[in-house]
This record gives sequence, structure tokens and C-alpha cells, in this order.
Amino acid sequence: MDLPATPIALTPLTLEQARLTSAGRAAASAQTDAGATEGNNLEGLRSAAGQFEALFYGQLIRAMRATVPENSFWGQDGGAKIYQQLHDQALADRMAAGGGLGIADLIVRQFQGAVASETGSISAPGASPPARPADPRGLSVYRRQVAASEPAAQLARLREQATQVGGAVADSLRRWQHELTAAAASADLEPALVLAVMVQESGGDAAAVSRRGAQGLMQLMPETARELGVTDPLDPRQNLQGGARYLASLLRRYEGDLDLALAAYNAGPGTVDRLGRRVPDYRETTRYVAAVKDLAARLGARTGTNLDEQRPEDP
Repeated sequence: MDLPATPIALTPLTLEQARLTSAGRAAASAQTDAGATEGNNLEGLRSAAGQFEALFYGQLIRAMRATVPENSFWGQDGGAKIYQQLHDQALADRMAAGGGLGIADLIVRQFQGAVASETGSISAPGASPPARPADPRGLSVYRRQVAASEPAAQLARLREQATQVGGAVADSLRRWQHELTAAAASADLEPALVLAVMVQESGGDAAAVSRRGAQGLMQLMPETARELGVTDPLDPRQNLQGGARYLASLLRRYEGDLDLALAAYNAGPGTVDRLGRRVPDYRETTRYVAAVKDLAARLGARTGTNLDEQRPEDP
């Protein structure tokens, strides 16, 4: 097979969109054909459901591929990308044909009643409708797969953003990504926000100790570390876990106000409270809050913060 000299412009969803369009047409044809029987309608529904499940697998495979670095196996030209898409779709088809997660069966069970009603099928008097299978395997597995794929996709996006920023940010994420993402998940924080605080505090140096005695990646003061149950502040895993929990507690304390939480992380919550829950007018603190928010925004942090909101001027 001769490859085109000029790379073909492909979008990631080219094959999947074609398959979904084909599935939709098959289902519509089966339901609108005046001479179609109920059996034909159900067959068309099963075909469309099977193609939808294959489409889902294609999306999942592409999301998983995005979490690993590019390699030289496929190459980067247009022809190689065609082969890669064909390979991924063939793999998705094979997974769906083997029973997969049961998504196709779930779709058929959900809509077969509507298909039967459109054909005018009437049950015998007194007959009970067919019982819907009680096994929720397909739906429960699907939900677990989606939940498991999101952290990987989130980490892939964070890697891309950190690489663009470069320097200590990219290096810190490469060195501590597993400890950092675990700490962020345990505290229900965005990894991008935890990374921004870590870089601003220590530059990613796990052995950093400040003149005031703050230690480790998240620069925990000894008293704060003890309160958080951190027995070794210079252990990266413990330090990140403790720092993330501390930041999360400050966000709860100040009702999600990121400015106040960051100011308290830097200057202490006692200082913020004494000033009437305002950011202290200290040059170090104001610069710290601005720097963390700017870096977090560049790394894509949004959910659960007020990064995109403009704070009103204080009276």
C-alpha cells in the first residue's frame, strides 16, 4: 500500500465519528422501516449498541495512550497515524466483540421496550412484562473504569502544562508526581494547586529547611507537622500528605477562599484572623499569594478554587 506523499489531516475522532454515524443510521433504519419486524428492530438496536461500545473503547484507548510518552514505533507522519488509528479501532472492536464491559447489553435492555412499542407488539392479557436482568455488572464496571481513567487523564494534562512551564516546575513533577498526586487525592485537592504550592515553598527540594525552621517540600513548621501526624518532615511522602491536608483544612476554614487560605499557609491563620480574615499587607505574603495563584492557573487548576474570580476591593 503506497502512502500519500503529503500527510493527511486527521482529527482524533475521525474513525469514531464515522462509526457512530453508521451506528445511528443503522438504528434509525431499523426503527423507521415500515416493513420492519420487532426482531429486525431489536437486531438493529443490538448492532448500534455494539458499535457504541466499540466507540467507547476507542475513546478509552486514546485516553490511555495520552498518558504515556510518544515512542518511535509508530512514527509521526500522516500514514503512521492512520495505521495507529486503525490498530486502536481494531483493538476496540475485538474488546467489544468479546463481551467487554456489558455496555451494549445495558443499552439494549434500556431501549428494547421502546423498540417493541413502536412495532405495536402487545403482550398477552395478564402477562407480566419480561423481567429486566438484575446483574448490574456492565454499569458498575463502566463507572469504575471512568473513575479510574480520570486521574490518569488529569495527570497527563498536568505533565503537559508543567513541561510548558519548564524549570523547577517540570523537574519537581517528574521527581514527585506519584507522591504529589496521592497527597492531592487524599486531601481532595487539585494536583496542580498542590504542585504550585510545593514549588513556591521549596522549589521541589525535599531537604529544604528555612531560616525559621520550616522543613521539606511543603515547608512544614515542626509544630504544624506534629499536629498533622507527620513524624518525618523530610520524608517526601509524609511531607506532601501533611501539607496537602493542611492546605485543605485552611480552604475549609475560609470557606473556599483561596487567597485567604494561601495567606494563612504563608503567614499563619492567626495573623489572617487577627486582621479580620483579610490577606496581611506583608510584601512576602502578597507576593506569595499572587505567585501561587499565577502558577496554579498556568498549570490548569480551576475546580474548587476561586482562581478565575475577581475579589472585590476591600472597603
